[in-house]
Amino acid sequence: MTQHPRLIGVRHVNCGTTRVPVLLFRNDHGSVAGRLLLGDGDEPILDGATAEEVIKLIEAVIDRVLLARKRAA
Repeated sequence: MTQHPRLIGVRHVNCGTTRVPVLLFRNDHGSVAGRLLLGDGDEPILDGATAEEVIKLIEAVIDRVLLARKRAA
């Protein structure tokens, strides 16, 4: 039986003047998924071994994620 991911925290990541909320979920096999709430149903997800790893990854790529989303719009 597959469980739904469990919400384990909410963090915010800053990118310039933009503050992006990130929902952190525990996956079935113990890893963590970080869902960025960019708006209008745009919610990219990045996975990592721990919540701290996911936040560090998001902080490292948030500028590029936002730029890519802006160009696609």
